[in-house]
Amino acid sequence: MDTFCKAPRRKTFSKLATAALILLFVLPPVFFGARLTSSMAVGTVLAAFAAMFVGIVRMSSTLHLAGALRSVPVIALVVTLHLVLAGYVVEVDFVRALSSLIMLGICVAGAGALADLLADVDSSRFERLMHRFFYGLLVLGMAAPISVLQPFRGSFEKPVFPFTEPSHFALATTPFLIFACVSSLPRKRLLYIGIALFEALMLQNLTFLVGCLFAASITLRRKHLIMFAVLLLPVLLALDLSYYLERVDFSGDVQNLSSLVYLQGWQLIDESLAATHGLGRGFQQLGLSGTAVSAADLIHAITGSELNLLDGGFNMAKLVCEFGILGAALCAWYIAVAFGAFKMLRSVVSGRRFETPIQIFCASVILGYLLELVLRGAGYFTPTGVLVLTVFMLRQRKQGFLSRMAKLLPNRRILENEVNS
Repeated sequence: MDTFCKAPRRKTFSKLATAALILLFVLPPVFFGARLTSSMAVGTVLAAFAAMFVGIVRMSSTLHLAGALRSVPVIALVVTLHLVLAGYVVEVDFVRALSSLIMLGICVAGAGALADLLADVDSSRFERLMHRFFYGLLVLGMAAPISVLQPFRGSFEKPVFPFTEPSHFALATTPFLIFACVSSLPRKRLLYIGIALFEALMLQNLTFLVGCLFAASITLRRKHLIMFAVLLLPVLLALDLSYYLERVDFSGDVQNLSSLVYLQGWQLIDESLAATHGLGRGFQQLGLSGTAVSAADLIHAITGSELNLLDGGFNMAKLVCEFGILGAALCAWYIAVAFGAFKMLRSVVSGRRFETPIQIFCASVILGYLLELVLRGAGYFTPTGVLVLTVFMLRQRKQGFLSRMAKLLPNRRILENEVNS
């Protein structure tokens, strides 16, 4: 009887997971693009709350959600204590911090509920779900250059619906591009990266171009990397690359806003560490009291306004500015975890290791989030931010299960090796 009942339940969980992912990646940018909110934070929190609601009312396992709810008080305590300490060094807006802390708690709980939904999908359906999601993103990327389905074009310069700019589209697409390539045959990997690279050039977006090259370095075998480079080089030489070269120009006379925002992020790190003696300004305090860095002055002279002061331009800048040495240590830890994920995926691609689709997806999301961490971010409350919390919960479940089994089963050495790998 259980065998006959399990398939319909799994199918239901697949539909719920699909709906939750669509809501997570559509609601935040649509709210922002329609000018209903000033950032993607509110839409992200609403999508996380919806996932949490589904996780509570459905009659199935809530292992990750329960773990997430237990972790919320601990996170709140640590962040609040750090905020109080920061208040002795710099001015702190406790109301903004505490309201954001409530939003963070909802996002953590929503990530736990989404982890439950994804964990309940069997491997074959999970792989199909992620491939279909990737295909949908590719279609959206193709629609933008030809101005199809772009209701935000009048309000934003280069929207890629539902995203208001190509960079946000790139951050959302890169993890699914990596997953699709790793879980496909070599010929399809070349095809997927080729299509994504074409879209990056059509959209004229450096973040997506870097994401494509990053995905190629992760998922292509050595001979295919050489083939890819040989095919790509004449194409790049035939194109006008001045748009991209301007964005990597960090000389003293730089005038490109994208370069200035990135340079401003690093200057904000230096300013915040010096002003707080390495402690950090506190949760959600970056930019509230202004800044005296030269890049911000130049941005204001060019645009007459301040750009990316609240989010730092990339998430490493925000974390280090707000949490000081602790934030820098967290970033270093994340990069180390991402390096482990890189080695794992390279082993899967080369055929030396087998992993389930859900573990490949976890590694892909962790690697994809590196773009948001070091290149182009939009703050803590983004769809990919919730997704990276989700995959860490999924990874923790697997490692915890294997650790317990290693103590109970005679084949202990094999399981311990897998835990430590």
